[in-house]
Amino acid sequence: MRTQLISLLSSALIVSLAPQPALLAQQTTAPQLLEQANTLLQTGNAAGAAAAYRRAIELNSQFAPAYYGLGVALRQQRDLPGAIAAHRQAITINPNYAPAHYGLGLALYDQGKLDEAVAQYRRAIAIEPTAQSHYNLGLAYRGLRNTNEEINAYRQAIQVDARYAPAYYSLGLALRAQNDNAGAVTAYRRAIELNPRNAAAHYALGIALYEQGQKPEAIAAYRRAIELEPNVAGSHYNLGVVLADQGDRAAAAAEFRRAIQLNPNLADAHLSLGNTLLAQNDVRGATAAFEQAGRLSANSTTVQLALANAYAQQQNWPSAVAAYRRILQQEPNNAVANRNLGNALQAQGDLPGAIAAYRRAAEIAPRDAVVHNALGLALQTQKDLPGAIAAFRRATEADSRSSAAFYNLGNALQANGDSAGAAQAYQRSIALGPQSEVYRDYNNLGVALFSQQQYDEAASAYRQAISLKPDYASSHFNLGILLATQGKATEALQSYQRALELYRTQGNRQAAAEAETAIRNLRGS
Repeated sequence: MRTQLISLLSSALIVSLAPQPALLAQQTTAPQLLEQANTLLQTGNAAGAAAAYRRAIELNSQFAPAYYGLGVALRQQRDLPGAIAAHRQAITINPNYAPAHYGLGLALYDQGKLDEAVAQYRRAIAIEPTAQSHYNLGLAYRGLRNTNEEINAYRQAIQVDARYAPAYYSLGLALRAQNDNAGAVTAYRRAIELNPRNAAAHYALGIALYEQGQKPEAIAAYRRAIELEPNVAGSHYNLGVVLADQGDRAAAAAEFRRAIQLNPNLADAHLSLGNTLLAQNDVRGATAAFEQAGRLSANSTTVQLALANAYAQQQNWPSAVAAYRRILQQEPNNAVANRNLGNALQAQGDLPGAIAAYRRAAEIAPRDAVVHNALGLALQTQKDLPGAIAAFRRATEADSRSSAAFYNLGNALQANGDSAGAAQAYQRSIALGPQSEVYRDYNNLGVALFSQQQYDEAASAYRQAISLKPDYASSHFNLGILLATQGKATEALQSYQRALELYRTQGNRQAAAEAETAIRNLRGS
């Protein structure tokens, strides 16, 4: 029994002599705890660091570095009110403690209190200017949309430390915001020189180079960004945009598809893929892409208009009409949607509806010659020649260099019996149009001149049409009529026979029959 008791007492004695953690902490100094806390913070243990900083403060309530460190640790844990209180206490203890002003600025910035953050950054800089303080001051000015002060802050950061890469990158962003793409390119290149693996800098460089028109260089920048960070949808999308602009549609489509794979909700990528496929004549594929873009961005007029136009290109008029109407529900004053709705309704045979849509478009965009021209054609189809003439005249006023508007005006005037006015309009359309494409204008000018019995001038117009397009049967036939009228039977017969050959080759049976009748009449006479 005695032996056992001794054993127990010995055990108790041993236990009582073992040092306790609490006693050890009491024997540690505040600077030692600060060092431990800093180590914990550097290894990512913000909670452990905060506890160590608090123990240091318990030992020395006037220890400003511990309050500063506590503020840093609490900010990392997203306890911004606690971080702000800790930094303010550090400043109360030591008003000239620059790190605390800087840390307070960071926490205030995170809270969105940008003006207060600016004041703290400036105080830190006044005490101890560092590149980081100037840089973060610039970020605060960016949030305040004060680009001039933002740029100045980044330049000051660079002046303090010429190798501080983040300042060059952010300087580039700010310069680009001021449309100084050349300056932005220089800044981005310096950022990349200091940190070649900064994918964001390569990406931003690509944007600035593209806006400068340096497309091959932009492509190289985007490709480098993708090498560094291959799973960023924006890099693939922007690369696709430049490739499409360069005419490499297959490669562009591949990049848009990769962007969509990485971010299926990127509506712009679906839209751009649709435009690229449309340029490749893959209308169905384009429509599918536009439909997906429309589901993701139902309120985007650009997306909905692209989808509606794709339906129209497939001659899916009911879907096109419905799509244009959806656009107009959101944006009644969209002139293009009203005009294209008119086109779709006219294709469906709804001429009154088309005219109403064209009129609405013309009200919205009175200087749009295309709208007035379309309205004129619809009115002429409706046999409203005065209305058509008025619309075509407005088209020529809106665009005095529109060959098509003058041509259509000439047709309407001729149909309305104003051959002299028609001839003037045709002469104007001929002067404006590409010479290889105005053979119809010359032909119709010939008709107008013939109506005024200006036979030689009419013959010259017909022959000019034939010289531009030798297989234009109508001019051969009309020249035959003119020559027969002048009593030049042999020449007239040659013109009729040439017209007949062309009509037969072209499969125009009705016109061929008319030519045969003209030949018989000429021979019978």
